[in-house]
Amino acid sequence: MFCGNCGNQIPDGSAQCPICGAPQQAAPVQQPAYQQPSYQQPAANVGTIAIVGLVCGSVSIPFSILGGILYGVPGAAFGLILGAVGLVLGIMTQKATNKTKGMGAFVCGLIGLIFGVLFMIGCSICGCSEKQTTGTCYTALGTCGGGCQMANDTKNAVGKLNDLNSLLNDYNW
Repeated sequence: MFCGNCGNQIPDGSAQCPICGAPQQAAPVQQPAYQQPSYQQPAANVGTIAIVGLVCGSVSIPFSILGGILYGVPGAAFGLILGAVGLVLGIMTQKATNKTKGMGAFVCGLIGLIFGVLFMIGCSICGCSEKQTTGTCYTALGTCGGGCQMANDTKNAVGKLNDLNSLLNDYNW
């Protein structure tokens, strides 16, 4: 128990305070319980996270489509990664703002993710079927990548034919 006059701790049931001598009432005065101040971690800048998520989600859509068409699996994979980042940041923003912000990042990220998966699967299937039928795998590289690879293979084949032609000319064939 505590003294009602000076606040010092005294033995329970004391009639007077041994320190200040003040008489004590029948109901002891309780010292208020100590409450530790709560520390709240500062919230991240939700606006910045929402904007970065929206940019990643928005950019993932054309990267997934054009990357898949022009560069095949690697291009679509890059769009897929951007879509996943946009999706995650959209979810984080929605949780932090009680679903008042972040829907754009969520939707764009989801669309980019879906297109990235579709183009990766499509390029992989085309590349595998082409490998089985022609022995080459240009389609999985995409239109641009496949064209560059095909041009390189054609140049090598022409070079080998020229070597063979000069060899045959040396033997008068």
